[in-house]
Amino acid sequence: MTVTGKGHKTRTIPIMDKTGRHLDHYASVFHPGKAAPEALLFYTTRSGRPQPMSQDNVTFLLNKHARNARTDCPELPERIHAHQLRHARAMQMLRAGVPLPHIKEFLGHASITTTSIYATADSQMVRDAIQKAAVTTPDPAPLWKGNDDLILQLAGLT
Repeated sequence: MTVTGKGHKTRTIPIMDKTGRHLDHYASVFHPGKAAPEALLFYTTRSGRPQPMSQDNVTFLLNKHARNARTDCPELPERIHAHQLRHARAMQMLRAGVPLPHIKEFLGHASITTTSIYATADSQMVRDAIQKAAVTTPDPAPLWKGNDDLILQLAGLT
């Protein structure tokens, strides 16, 4: 899928097959007969012509639909913006073990430093990493077990 982002940068991003099917269905319902791949999928109309959506328009629509979704998902924040969705997706990818350079490419960042701001380890990830790195050793058998002489000596009876 080709998207135009911040700074009017255009790039192609991979999408899941299921997402592609949803977008195809959306296009068939809302843009029947307009199969041109360069046509805008989401747009606003000004002077009767389709125009790319502004960031404010995207934020308005996200918040409008978030209000409706909050009845089923009350933990949704009051204000939602597209940047939060990027951050959430980056964190999902990081938690799934996707390497940071892959996340960088997916987000279209020029520098991995920018990506590392998005993708910071949460407490569960740190806990899992510590657990994975922990060396497990079996508990040694107690020295006194089965050693009656040592037990008597430790008890001061010899």
